[in-house]
Amino acid sequence: MSYYSKGIILASNHFSFFDEKAGRRIEGVKIELIKTEDLSPTEEDDKNNRGYNIIKANLPYEFRDNIVEVPGIYDFTEEMVVDKKTMKGVIQIVNFEYASSISEAAKTKKHKSDDKNEPKAS
Repeated sequence: MSYYSKGIILASNHFSFFDEKAGRRIEGVKIELIKTEDLSPTEEDDKNNRGYNIIKANLPYEFRDNIVEVPGIYDFTEEMVVDKKTMKGVIQIVNFEYASSISEAAKTKKHKSDDKNEPKAS
């Protein structure tokens, strides 16, 4: 089963190097993201946690081409998979695509909120 969400990639780092001890090439993309599209904090019942939980993900090297702008808003596809080490179910990012820049989203949100504040014609 796939899950779909939006998020902001805050940072990305792709790497590719040869590990002489292991005798193989190590490649991947690390991203840090928050699950929001407009920087509005998520509603939490727990009063001890404030702000955003930053999610860190290690992804295959091929995902480097999906990163268009950082920070930027992206559409994520995730699936429940079994972690090979712990044998527990985890949510894993299986794909993501660029949706928009943060400045574009802020302009769109501002225009929508401006419409709400305008007096109605009688």
